Amino acid sequence: VRSMLESLKAELTAFHRSMGDLQPLTSPFEVAERWAASEAPGLPVVFLGGHRAVKDFVERHPTMKCFVVSDCRKRGDYSYGKTIPEEAFAVVNAVYRTKCIQLTRLRAFMDRHKGQVRAVLNYDPNLVVREGESS
Repeated sequence: VRSMLESLKAELTAFHRSMGDLQPLTSPFEVAERWAASEAPGLPVVFLGGHRAVKDFVERHPTMKCFVVSDCRKRGDYSYGKTIPEEAFAVVNAVYRTKCIQLTRLRAFMDRHKGQVRAVLNYDPNLVVREGESS
């Protein structure tokens, strides 16, 4: 079993290296740039969920005005309770919500900003963030 796992790891590592400069394009969040240009042109994008793939996306797109709203106490960046200081913005829900508190935070955020949210891209197939969303 060990040799099989080591072989698989070597294959995956080789594949990862072969992607070279194109590797960031494999992120599922790369579609967010095109989506925002189409559904919310010129508006800032608020990502709900601050995991590494989201933060990497934001760093790769310095020309996009992005906010990251997270509840990661480990990193000390709890921000669901804060108000986004923009008149209008688009929301990308980047979290699969499996706990009641996560859904409560999402609903509270959306209620607090209901007049500001112009479009929603939802990556969680288990819930509807807002009617008319893209997913």
